[in-house]
Amino acid sequence: MKKITLGISIYPEKIGKEKTIQYINESFNSGFNRIFANLLEIKNNSEGNNKIKIISDCLKYAKNLGMKVIVDVNTQFYREFNYDLLEKKFFLDMGASGIRLDEDFKGEIEPKLSKKILIELNASSGIKTAQLTLKNGGNPKNIIACHNFYPQEFTGLDYERFIKLSKWYKSKKIKVAAFITLPRNQKTIGAWKTNEGMPTIEEHRNATLSEQIRHFIAMQLIDDILLSQYKANKKQLKTIKKLLDFYENDDNLILKIEKIGGETKKLKKYIKEIKNKNLNIIYEVDNLQKISNIEKFILFDFLHLRRSDINSYSIRSSLPRICFQNKRIKPRKTNKKYFNKGDIVILNDNYGRYNGELHILLKKIPNNGKRNYIGKIKKFDNLILKYNKSNTRYKLIRKI
Repeated sequence: MKKITLGISIYPEKIGKEKTIQYINESFNSGFNRIFANLLEIKNNSEGNNKIKIISDCLKYAKNLGMKVIVDVNTQFYREFNYDLLEKKFFLDMGASGIRLDEDFKGEIEPKLSKKILIELNASSGIKTAQLTLKNGGNPKNIIACHNFYPQEFTGLDYERFIKLSKWYKSKKIKVAAFITLPRNQKTIGAWKTNEGMPTIEEHRNATLSEQIRHFIAMQLIDDILLSQYKANKKQLKTIKKLLDFYENDDNLILKIEKIGGETKKLKKYIKEIKNKNLNIIYEVDNLQKISNIEKFILFDFLHLRRSDINSYSIRSSLPRICFQNKRIKPRKTNKKYFNKGDIVILNDNYGRYNGELHILLKKIPNNGKRNYIGKIKKFDNLILKYNKSNTRYKLIRKI
């Protein structure tokens, strides 16, 4: 997996300095390295100036930890405080690393501004402003992009639109950020009073944190993943860190296989090749059956690689059969007459030399007694299947 930066959104003007700094510490200790703060509704009065002070104290604290700090601004903010559109000192002094332009300046101000400070373009609004910014001499090293979050239900970006826009920014080597949402039934604080979840993509509104993150990583288009609300609890932060550890950690597979009596001589030549491939696909296993220790090992511990000679019926991992050709996997009865899309099966001893292969099914097929039903990938993970292409690595994990 390419390196992903995790970030949080903070609202110190609503929850106070002490709670915000505590949240910054909790997230930083869980591997988060970016802060998003919102200045869109701050007024130029005594109350507003006090809010600026509180926000600034929190941003400086985060920046001193080494976190990247981006503040969201629009034309109203510049008018309210009577700032020139090329103002940078105010933002740098308050602890910001850069500014996100929620509303654009049509490519007229952005090129000049990018020569003074890091600017983050609104990736959800389209590409015209970005095109003009680059065409008019903007500093590419000081230009990044971030999608919107959408607090109102059924207003998030369509998946296809999100992909199209993100691909364009990536084609210009512009880093792209997007938001994920906390569960709708969790008490949260966001930018606005309306808070029916705050995702970038509408399909993510009712998804778990794990589902949203794994989907973004599978796309390989997003550099920064940002939590849109305050606050993720310690358990959620720990879950996110645990999930990312699955992508980054490779345990010693050979030793594990040998420990349970598997054959490793033929496998060794494949291990280096597999480990050199980025792991971007992780599925969570649902409806896990009572399975043998060998099946459990194949399911959760093996380095799976989809064969290059793919077909439309299954995602086939055949390397486990090399290790367990001498370990019989007994057929196990199930009342399923058919296996369906998303079902996970391991081929049993009735299949002879194919004993031990793991398949994730892409189409409905009849149960011929040669496949043991293991469980299925979570329903949401059907969105990830399309990214599991020829010769790509993937992993299966327990629900988290």
